[in-house]
Amino acid sequence: MLITRLFSRNSEFQGAQNGSEKIAAGIAISIFLAVETALPAIAENQARTLEAKASVTKTLASVGVNSRVNIGLKRFPDYYYLTTPGIQAFPTWQRLHARAAETGYYPLIWLDKARAEIDSAHMKRVSAPIALALKELGVKPRSSVDLKEVNARLASRPKFPAYPFPTGKVTNQEEAIRADILLQLQDLHMHELKRNGVAPGVMPTSMQQITTYGDINRKYLTVMMLVMSKPQSKGRNLTHQNKDSAGSIPSIPAEQIAKTCQRGEEKDFPQWLTMTEHSDAYYKVETGTADEVSTPQQESRAAFQYDFMKQKYFPLPNAIILLIPAKKSYLTPAYLDFGDVNACPKPAVHVAAAKWWQRKYGAELVSITDDSMEFHVKNPPRTDQEALKLAREQFIYCPDKVKQGAGNLCQLAADLQGARFWTFWWD
Repeated sequence: MLITRLFSRNSEFQGAQNGSEKIAAGIAISIFLAVETALPAIAENQARTLEAKASVTKTLASVGVNSRVNIGLKRFPDYYYLTTPGIQAFPTWQRLHARAAETGYYPLIWLDKARAEIDSAHMKRVSAPIALALKELGVKPRSSVDLKEVNARLASRPKFPAYPFPTGKVTNQEEAIRADILLQLQDLHMHELKRNGVAPGVMPTSMQQITTYGDINRKYLTVMMLVMSKPQSKGRNLTHQNKDSAGSIPSIPAEQIAKTCQRGEEKDFPQWLTMTEHSDAYYKVETGTADEVSTPQQESRAAFQYDFMKQKYFPLPNAIILLIPAKKSYLTPAYLDFGDVNACPKPAVHVAAAKWWQRKYGAELVSITDDSMEFHVKNPPRTDQEALKLAREQFIYCPDKVKQGAGNLCQLAADLQGARFWTFWWD
């Protein structure tokens, strides 16, 4: 052994001539001793980790999931995870969830925060020129836009074929904010055309008008095209190119997980809904009518990203599936300590909600990100009355489902009838 050899020879410690030399030599020997003592423990821990990973990989293979299992950087609980192409994320989730009793793990499609931060920085760089151009033109993007208001403005706006507006009604805040920017740009464009004696949509006759018309169009339409083609959001997604960078998986103490699970199991979710509804005028909302065509969600969007130019969702190249060692699937929010940020309820409330909706509708958690959740629903509501009751529950649980989404309870209820997936997002 290294230390034994040090002492068997005329060591630095033995040959030290003064106190400072002896202290230095003592520190060196202490370091060697610490390393020598730690090496067997490190080796043993690595061996156990490899053995455990091999065991989990074998277990997953036995239920039809043939993917090398990775392990999170945090040690309690041992968060195993695997990566899969986005198109395969939900089918893989289904196989793992169906056999959770055999594997001992409930799956969750997870947002890699480290990757999200990279994407966010990229989006800031991309959108910076757009932000500068909007500022120069006098456009002030709003942080929140009423969906009804912006859809009404879209429906009544003067039509001009050159304007790159989205087709159909906007259905979420990201689309609404962008539509509001485009409407502002259209108003400014038309005002400047009229101020220079050019009628919008009418071919100018004089050379001066043609030149002016072209200059104004380039000034505004170029920015409009940029707004349409470049997302204004922070670009969160589930991509995970580096399998060893899942350090954003939280490490929650066992005692905290147990307490949250217990509180969630014991919490009366209907009572929480009633208390929350009467706690603030914010939870007063119009019942309204379902004026728009219902859009029940039929496919998982957990590992997909929306392309605004093509108006459709596309699978992400890679997604993470966490393997949560929970006894029940509805307990998984406790293992990730999800919630208690801004308007998002506390973790125990999410446990209670997931338990309540699992029993009533067969709803199972598919994914959790930093500010959103998705459920797969086996038995969605079939009647108007049942759907309206559920819509009120979901609004109290997540007000943005109405305030930045459906617009009123009846529209949300129409969207919930027959829906196979529910998505929640807290601003």
